[in-house]
Amino acid sequence: GMGAAEIAAALHVANRDRCSPPLPERDVERIAASVGRYQPETQEPVQAEPFELSVLTARQLCALPDPPTSEALLGELVVRGYRTVVGGDSGAGKTTFALAVVAAIVRGEEFLGLPGAGGCHALVLDLEQGLRTVKRRLREAGLDTCDELDYVRVPDGLALDRREDEVAAIQGLLERGRYDVVLLDPWYKAHGGDSNAEREVVDLMRLLDRWRELYGFALLLPMHTRKPPASEPASRRLSIHDVFGSGASVRGAENVLGLQVVDDGYSRLYFWKLRDGDEAFPVGGDPWGLLFSRELGYRRDPADSAPARDVPAEVEEYLLAHPRSTTNEVAKGVGAGKDKVSSVLKQGERFTFEPGPNRSRLWVVCGLQNHPDHLFPAEAVRVVPEGWTPPLRGAPSDTTDHRGGSQ
Repeated sequence: GMGAAEIAAALHVANRDRCSPPLPERDVERIAASVGRYQPETQEPVQAEPFELSVLTARQLCALPDPPTSEALLGELVVRGYRTVVGGDSGAGKTTFALAVVAAIVRGEEFLGLPGAGGCHALVLDLEQGLRTVKRRLREAGLDTCDELDYVRVPDGLALDRREDEVAAIQGLLERGRYDVVLLDPWYKAHGGDSNAEREVVDLMRLLDRWRELYGFALLLPMHTRKPPASEPASRRLSIHDVFGSGASVRGAENVLGLQVVDDGYSRLYFWKLRDGDEAFPVGGDPWGLLFSRELGYRRDPADSAPARDVPAEVEEYLLAHPRSTTNEVAKGVGAGKDKVSSVLKQGERFTFEPGPNRSRLWVVCGLQNHPDHLFPAEAVRVVPEGWTPPLRGAPSDTTDHRGGSQ
């Protein structure tokens, strides 16, 4: 501990620098002498609980009872004990989407064709929105008269990485509430660190993951995506790598979705990662189209539930009627995306092209019988044996590659 002289010296400095007006020096000396009479308090070291590992054989592990079938709260998208991230640009509707998910889970209603569990207790930790906005969004989600939803507003955010009292308050709330689903929005305002700092984000996610494992709730985390470069359109195709901040925010998540506004009233829903839904959802594939209105909320685009298109067959039919079409012309003609059409044209040996102006490619269907006036270079110089006839729909010959050039 400090002696009386050291205490007096420290108090004189504090008095001079921080007190206005400063106390008389005699009073400072008297305070120092009074404080110096007390012995420094000694604290007993806290005995940490010993760390133990639970070791089971494979047989013992497989003999454990299976988790209850009620784990699914909204199909494979929201599962009890899982972290589900919803990434999207600012203004993409992430909060509205997340509240619609919560509403379906609490009320036992369908959302995007997925059944909500019903009979559930939910918690929203809102770290951003004002009261007027919160009330409007709850009314739009049909939750304004719901007693099964607890709503906590902390507009200034939390500092779970620095404030033990805040950590204790949130943990106490989770302990008492025993919630089925918890929405934390926005997640980056739950700590005082940098969202790009790997260590700080890892620590926050570890705390949130510990809570969801301890209390068995599904955790919903809306997250921003990075702003696109000026050279890219706002309707660019999003990927999981566009989620803003440290990769730790999505690395340990079981489910990662993406929400993107394409036009007024129309959005895309990407499935970037689904722990249990690889077979039922287009994980890593084409997004779902979603229609949106304030009155009806989000719903599937009916075109998405139509029978699957055979785009290669449509491209072939178009090119038979319009040979030597560019990729853009084919895409417009069949009403499909340019990326999809380009992929179809380049795969396999079904189509080939001739060089066009300005380095364009003029596509045709392979096979001389389809275009008698289309002369493949190798065919022009090859000696054709007597009696040979071209195949009806065969692959290019061994002297001609599938792009129409000689090897």
